[in-house]
Amino acid sequence: FVSGIAALMYQKFRDTTGDSLHRHSMRNSTVKALLIHSAIDMEDSEQAHFSVNADMQKAHHDGAPHYTPHGVGPDFATGWGRVDGAAALGLISGYNKKTREFSNFKEIEIGNGFEKRWTTVVDSAQSRLRVTLVWDDAPGERDKAVNPEYFKESKLVNDLDMYLVSPSGEYHYPWRLDSLPTEYID
Repeated sequence: FVSGIAALMYQKFRDTTGDSLHRHSMRNSTVKALLIHSAIDMEDSEQAHFSVNADMQKAHHDGAPHYTPHGVGPDFATGWGRVDGAAALGLISGYNKKTREFSNFKEIEIGNGFEKRWTTVVDSAQSRLRVTLVWDDAPGERDKAVNPEYFKESKLVNDLDMYLVSPSGEYHYPWRLDSLPTEYID
């Protein structure tokens, strides 16, 4: 299902830019970002529905079911939410042929240790702003991936961080998932 949506996204990108995908293609991380950004949250505000979380069950080694509620935002039970292919396709619009940029997303490169800043004007009538950051990561070191000594260390080669600052100076940070308990893992 998702691969079919991705194929439609690449086709719309090609049709919108007028370029061959061999010359100018959307990055894999952009496809991922658009799917995440347009996903429909599967929040269960009543918390009446819980999913058995197999990862937590295995981490605890106690044979008991461990449940994860469908909370607001990304969570271990529902991930980023339900894919909305039409919404993802809709984000591939507003292309400026002169600047070769889309109005709904940016594809950039950034060097190690550098910072990139944008200013975004948000209409006062808008109640929320949704921003998604995704990147393609280089392959990590194999030894660190398989050696238990490095189990709790990040395997990312490129570690990007994002925060938003409101006009009043208030900082807003992205959703963060509580990590699975590692104290029970052998």
